[in-house]
Amino acid sequence: MGEDREPTGLLGLLDEASPAHAGRSAAETARLRAEALLSLGASGLPDAALPFVVEELESGSEPLLVAAAARAARGRRPVDPRLTRPLLQALRNLAERDDTVSFGSPRPAPGTSGTTPLSEILATLRELELSSAARDELRDLARREGPLFAGAVRTALEDVAGPAGHCCGGGMPATPALDDGRQAAVGPVPREVEVEDQDGRRLALADFFGHAPTVVAFFYTRCDNPRKCSLTITSLAELCRDLADRLGSVQVAAVTYDPGFDIPARLRRYGSDRGLPFGPAVRMFRTVAGWDLLRAHFGLRVGYTASVVNRHGIELFLLDGGRVVRIWSRTRWAPADVARQLGGAR
Repeated sequence: MGEDREPTGLLGLLDEASPAHAGRSAAETARLRAEALLSLGASGLPDAALPFVVEELESGSEPLLVAAAARAARGRRPVDPRLTRPLLQALRNLAERDDTVSFGSPRPAPGTSGTTPLSEILATLRELELSSAARDELRDLARREGPLFAGAVRTALEDVAGPAGHCCGGGMPATPALDDGRQAAVGPVPREVEVEDQDGRRLALADFFGHAPTVVAFFYTRCDNPRKCSLTITSLAELCRDLADRLGSVQVAAVTYDPGFDIPARLRRYGSDRGLPFGPAVRMFRTVAGWDLLRAHFGLRVGYTASVVNRHGIELFLLDGGRVVRIWSRTRWAPADVARQLGGAR
């Protein structure tokens, strides 16, 4: 797929904010990222590429990118056992959809063969020495109902799982700690950044962040991947429940990537539908001034075609004294882990 590039340039193509993605459609950016993943896999899959492989396996919704991530994982010899959990999550995410994709052309010629996310995931799992827990999970998947897990697929899952009683240790290796190289600003948010909350109240975002340690997530209501924005806000709601007796001394905020579309009524409806308990310490915001300043301040992983988001990452920040002190990026974050981190804030 495409011309050869140096690994550093390929890694740049995986950044949603790369100028290479500006103005492109979501499908075009997906194909560029798939090309980069496959090329990085062919060069041995450097550590810096792991966060992007994990993100696509855990949270990806596009068959082309999930398949490319699974194939890229085989670029490591041996395959990194810490990718077991993300690979199994990718299997669970497939549900009943396993589209045929082609790495060579957006529209392969009739009669040419392609591949599927499922076949790429299974090929990668076959190269791992799976623990008993991973084998048990594969056997459970093989018993699922539905067309995706029927016939040959069920046989393949059982083959990868191996016979009962065969194991290589009990538990699964933890997913690797991820650092996608983000450089967030060290100072407070610029005062020029003005926001409007879900009730139409306007303020300088720096004033809100200055009140107390704050967890900040980014999202947008038009996101069509339920494992990204919708799950992010649902997880924020769970975090708020965990922090119920501390809200006020800590804060939770969600800021939209799509301030022109996400007017206050849309913010309130989106948050309420996912259980977010709005109040003085729990708010959703859209920028009304200074969006580019805010985007640069956090080093946000988001790209646009015109004013529409064409791709974004998963990103969550912990601020203390208005400054970034912790970032969760690419991988799914657990509300309990964030709550523990808040315990160390002032």
